[in-house]
Parts: sequence; structure tokens; C-alpha cells
Amino acid sequence: MIMELTNSCSRIVYQPLSQDDAKQRRPDIFRARSGLHWSPRLDRKEGLIKTIEYFEQMVRERFVQSTVGANVRRSRVT
Repeated sequence: MIMELTNSCSRIVYQPLSQDDAKQRRPDIFRARSGLHWSPRLDRKEGLIKTIEYFEQMVRERFVQSTVGANVRRSRVT
């Protein structure tokens, strides 16, 4: 789903699990639902889209910062 949402042409490479790898990828949120009356507001796809948008923005901001920083360093030298 992530590859589809990001239009990635990467390939998936399966590797053996490391010894400290988490075996369960689906957390049990029973306590959050019952004790805190909390449940997710987004489905998986919506959550992934928002997460991808967030990281795209972070990458853009870092690129701009590094570009501006490089230009400032160049202008000081010349």
C-alpha cells in the first residue's frame, strides 16, 4: 500500500528477522478503547496518506534549509 501511495518503484527485499525484531505488528488497543475511551479516527489508508504528506514536507523543508545554508556559505566565501 505504501509503494502504491508513494508511486515508488522500489522493490521489496525479504530478510530474516533480527533477534530483537518485534514479532507482533498489530498492537492491542483494548485498554485504550476501554480505559481512555479512545479509538483511531482514521483508517489505515488515510493515516498513511497523512504520514506520507508529513514526511514529504519534512524532506522539502530540510532540502530548502540545506540549499539556503549552502548558498549562504558560498556567498560568505566569495
